Amino acid sequence: MIFGSEFCRNGQCLNTVPGYKCFCRTGYFYDSSRLECVDQDECQNEVYCINGECLNTEGSYHCFCSLPLVLDATGNRCVNFSSREYEIHLDVCWQTVADYICQDLLHGQQTTYTECCCRLGEAWGQNCALCPHRSSGKWSGMDKHLPAEVGMSWAAHPALPPPCRPPGLYEGFEGLQAEECGILNGCENGRCVRVPEGYTCDCFDGFQLDMTRMACVDINECEEVGSPEPLCRGGTCENTEGSYRCKCLPGYVALARSHHCVPQTAQNPAAA
Repeated sequence: MIFGSEFCRNGQCLNTVPGYKCFCRTGYFYDSSRLECVDQDECQNEVYCINGECLNTEGSYHCFCSLPLVLDATGNRCVNFSSREYEIHLDVCWQTVADYICQDLLHGQQTTYTECCCRLGEAWGQNCALCPHRSSGKWSGMDKHLPAEVGMSWAAHPALPPPCRPPGLYEGFEGLQAEECGILNGCENGRCVRVPEGYTCDCFDGFQLDMTRMACVDINECEEVGSPEPLCRGGTCENTEGSYRCKCLPGYVALARSHHCVPQTAQNPAAA
């Protein structure tokens, strides 16, 4: 008997008659000698990262361009900034953020990610991409290094972190499309952040990252196992978008903090 975990490691095994087929995720290929899906080194293929420096990563790759070249919209070629293939990505700037909710839209002006975060606001874009925290201490005195033609100079070279942005935390979003952030849905229910491996979604509370779709999906708390105590004891648990609620049996009421139902007389002894 063939076991998929032994013959198709890191992949999806399909039993056939006779034999089997092993399906690998994008960025991987099946190595029949090792019986597993292994990373495909895209940098060995000349069609990737033309005129740039290619860095292979697990399941993907990064393309870095040297000035005055910049990465085009496909992410596979370094082109001159004057080329019409490259467009600076402008979007709305949010002046304040509270509880991960963007507020106080800057009216009448669209900016680059760099300009918004360095001078004008706390989040950028329709998907509320949060700016780095200014309380980190790395922002002190950095604004004076911002180029005079803000929104153009650094936006033209998104691979280079501008001085006003803490290095290693966030890269600019200028010129990036949703799929270039590794997310086809614009990181709904989360925010797009830069990590050493590329871009990913940082999901809000009540959501978790589905790596197969690179999307933030609702956590069904009602089906979670291993909780310290079962949810909605004395009632039924109903999952909601990003949370859940307890539907108590007749004569019971829900306690918000302990997440279960108690007899109504226990909740309000005076009514007994």
